[in-house]
Amino acid sequence: MKIENMKVHIAHTDVDMNSSSADKEVLDQAEEIKSALISLGAKPYVTGYKNALKKLSAHKDRPDAVFNLVESVNGTDRDMYRAAMFFHNSYYPYTGSPYKSLQVLSDKVVMKRVMADCDILTPMWHKYNEPDTFFHKGEYIVKPLYEHGSFKISGESIVSMIDVDDADSKVAGMHPDNPEIFFAERYIDGREFNISVIEVKGEPVLLPLAEIVFEGYDGKRKIVCEKAKWDENSEEASGTVRTFGTVSKGSRLEEKIEKITLKCWDKFNLSGYARVDIRVDALGEPYVLEVNANPTLAKDAGFFAACTEAGYSHNQMIELIILAAMRRK
Repeated sequence: MKIENMKVHIAHTDVDMNSSSADKEVLDQAEEIKSALISLGAKPYVTGYKNALKKLSAHKDRPDAVFNLVESVNGTDRDMYRAAMFFHNSYYPYTGSPYKSLQVLSDKVVMKRVMADCDILTPMWHKYNEPDTFFHKGEYIVKPLYEHGSFKISGESIVSMIDVDDADSKVAGMHPDNPEIFFAERYIDGREFNISVIEVKGEPVLLPLAEIVFEGYDGKRKIVCEKAKWDENSEEASGTVRTFGTVSKGSRLEEKIEKITLKCWDKFNLSGYARVDIRVDALGEPYVLEVNANPTLAKDAGFFAACTEAGYSHNQMIELIILAAMRRK
């Protein structure tokens, strides 16, 4: 299958002057993908999600595929799956994972419950105001339930918690206006890895393992916070260095990480491309922090860096993602 002459509608998150840096970044990403598709001989056009709804609902001049870059709907990542659900119900092939997978992964506690049920190691957690949660005292990091991109996460997000009541009190103290949309996750003091996966001819292909090396963090908790991701001039950004080749090929650690990643791909019914974020504790056990079914494809981001490390060009990456969407239709 070739994508030459294929009409591709690139639909992205709606953005305005009040949008976050993470949301605005999608505009550059859409233009990069448009340029790649043009060079591949396809016929792309770009719109925000609301305009995509209008155009695609009319069913006139139907595209052959939709490149789904909608990362939030109505201002929240919680509803990102609704875009994919619309493409699915309208019978448009679309890139990335099925909408049902996105729906599960849009709620981090639901995601962690699935992992626990499938014997995928993930850090212990407590959802605000759920008293029956199994709990061990220790250090926890307070995270948003639905938002991604390390939103609202800083060094101050890590706090000691004694029991469920103490956890609820501290979550409410940090986020008094809406504590119900946050949860506490056990902080794993260890190494952090990202492993990306791309679909090739219907099969998941593991890309080179990247470690986030923390430089200048002596005495500080090692986390990839909001500043590290979105403020390129910050100390946090310069101190979190994506590094390949830190784990020996064929090592036990590599085998464990690859096995758990493929298990995530299978259990969450992923497709096209994805990234799994992992922390490894002092005993060498990998814990899945998050499964990201639609990581950013920007040229300066981790997924494309892993593709480059594996020998794929930007054009090849985009072509593989489109072909995976067409294969699933």
